Amino acid sequence: MTEPTLIYCKSPKSANKVAKLLFDSGKFKTNQNNESAIEWLEEEYHPLWFLPKALKYGIGIHHGKIPRAISQFAVKAFNEDKLQFLVCTSTLIEGVNTRAKNVIIFDNKVANEKFDFFTFNNICGRSGRMFQHFIGRVFLFHEPPMEELPLVDFPLFSQTDEVPEKLLMQMDTDDLTQKSKDRVKALSNNGILSIKTIKANSNIEPQSQIDLAGFIKSNPKVYHYILKWNRFPTYEQLKFACELIWRFFIQNGRVGGINSGSQLAFKINNLRTVGNIKDLIANEINEDDDPEKINETIENILEFVRFWAQYNFPKYIMALNRIQKELYEEINFQTGDYSYSSSQIECLFTDPLFVALDEYGIPIQTSNKIKDKLDTNGNLDYLLEQIKVLPIESLNVSPFEMELLRDTQNQV
Repeated sequence: MTEPTLIYCKSPKSANKVAKLLFDSGKFKTNQNNESAIEWLEEEYHPLWFLPKALKYGIGIHHGKIPRAISQFAVKAFNEDKLQFLVCTSTLIEGVNTRAKNVIIFDNKVANEKFDFFTFNNICGRSGRMFQHFIGRVFLFHEPPMEELPLVDFPLFSQTDEVPEKLLMQMDTDDLTQKSKDRVKALSNNGILSIKTIKANSNIEPQSQIDLAGFIKSNPKVYHYILKWNRFPTYEQLKFACELIWRFFIQNGRVGGINSGSQLAFKINNLRTVGNIKDLIANEINEDDDPEKINETIENILEFVRFWAQYNFPKYIMALNRIQKELYEEINFQTGDYSYSSSQIECLFTDPLFVALDEYGIPIQTSNKIKDKLDTNGNLDYLLEQIKVLPIESLNVSPFEMELLRDTQNQV
């Protein structure tokens, strides 16, 4: 099989397994198509990461742990015939067109759940792109799911007991059923935390917020010194905040590669101390480990950065911020302010607009290299206009980064 082929896998772990089987098989020759990308990835991440090794054999990897700019490059390289295979998860199935002639469905699940007939058809539909191939082919390792009538439930209309209270809290009273109104009323009369704060923390279950507020309120003077921090916390303050987040907001075992509040604090503090992904990886890699273990460590770090640092931690720490602020204002105590720390962690201690540029195909590492040529001014459109006219050949960046910058110039 020499045609462009998409291989669907259920998870990043499964995708890495398939990619490794391919490049270890001895069936594929190395090529020079992606040499500059390989050199850059080995330099900025690690030489034993599976992604650059796979690229050497014309195999791309696309899943949720890989930075967005690099994922976009993999799709582009596949569409330009620089990659024969693209091993992917559901991150590539929704709304991304490729020139795949063949689709191999290696797993019949999305994460741990078997996919339904609709998702199966969506995956199959990635084969044989219009105006590229007359027909497409789909290869299965499992029986296809049974065809079924589409069933769509709108929980905000049905308002069953399973509808999360955090959703009900955001609805207009006139749109609630009587039973839902009773649920919302019971929460509103909790006597601990205002409905205003609960609604402001819209992504977190109300009862979890009330329970956390109740914990602080049970001994506010004792907890005050460790919650009143501004800008950046001490490690003790950070650890306490993370343990509160884990105990009241997470309430699970392993989430996003993290097992506990204390581990979350350790990882956040490492990121704050080191300040960049390359050194973060270097600090956690044990060079004596086998390549699979090293790859797992790298991707766990990338998952932490994307899942926790750039999204969930800022959300949770700001929820804690609003709660402590209300409780300590009530008793005329100095309140903390976690907004600066939250925003710095969310943007990985660089300009927030550089994080946004990752969506346009420019990695954060590259943005930081050319920051002296840019005036962000808090305006993304203004920043993109500057990038559009950058004299790329005169920049002190690698050949691969020049390629990415040219691609972005052609898009904006």
